[in-house]
Amino acid sequence: MKLPFLNKERFLNEDTWVYTFSFIILWNLGFHILIYFPLQESPDIQTYLGIAQLHFDDCLVRQYRVLVPFMAFLINGSFGWLFESLKPWSFEGDFSLCFSFLMVNTLIMSFVLLYIFKLCRIFKLGFWYCVMALIAVLSSRWTAELAGLPLVDSLFVLSLVLLLLGIVNNQNTYLIASIFLGPWSKEAYIFMVPLILYFNRDQIVKWIGYLFCSGVIVFSFRFCLDWYLGRSFFQSLHEDAAALFTISKSIQRVFSFHGLYELFSIVGFWIFIPFIAWYHFSKPYLIESKTTRNLFYTYLGIVFILALLSGDLGRMFYLSIPVFAVWIAIGLHKMQFAFYKS
Repeated sequence: MKLPFLNKERFLNEDTWVYTFSFIILWNLGFHILIYFPLQESPDIQTYLGIAQLHFDDCLVRQYRVLVPFMAFLINGSFGWLFESLKPWSFEGDFSLCFSFLMVNTLIMSFVLLYIFKLCRIFKLGFWYCVMALIAVLSSRWTAELAGLPLVDSLFVLSLVLLLLGIVNNQNTYLIASIFLGPWSKEAYIFMVPLILYFNRDQIVKWIGYLFCSGVIVFSFRFCLDWYLGRSFFQSLHEDAAALFTISKSIQRVFSFHGLYELFSIVGFWIFIPFIAWYHFSKPYLIESKTTRNLFYTYLGIVFILALLSGDLGRMFYLSIPVFAVWIAIGLHKMQFAFYKS
């Protein structure tokens, strides 16, 4: 009798290898970032480290993003004593807690890469084209930062990749998972609601129901936490609305060298692959399906708005990475096909 984990069909499958490959690389990148990043200079990081220690008095906007910090809290409570023994001499701060965040975020980001790979595969691309798209994602500075630092963006990226995968592949399970995970990672997920309803308008009542249930759960938690902390429920909503006043500054930043570099840093020189493919082929698009093209363009438009609202252009525009990964994979496929044809 063979043990389940020694079953060749279960172990030697594409998804397992892609996830393992992603985890191994992300772990090394994330650990390097964790060791050398100035954690004390990031208000976001300090907030999430506080939440993982059950302190909710730092930032009204970020205090409800509890899933990733809570998972780090559980891991640190179980294995913190072991992690502390591995602490590098040069590291300043709570290493065991930061190491717990590294574990959680690396696991989540490995799922992000796996589902980006599956998204590329939908377009009937070869295995190695999709692997090259993953390498493009792995080479982004933001991939390493989201895996290695005590942040919650990894869960937000995962929820959005699941959203795209669910709509493009018509898989309700992925989309439902996105709807119930997304609001716990970032309140900005609400901007995806029109996209979900429009591209599922043939079953709009069903998806309104799922969105309503997710909203009830999230806002019930927010209300209970505010009540426990003795705060007004509407105080945090007011802080969320204050983000609208950052748009003018963000627009000015976009047209500066630093802002343009932040956008370029998402995929770097990989961006030239889809541009070359666009330029050299007769069709003015890479994706045949008009619905999928419209989905991607709408998604990118929403991401750009979110980047302007946040003021952190690079980290927020990184949410566009699944679309760029697909374009890079398709661009490589078309370029190689043209090369062999010539």
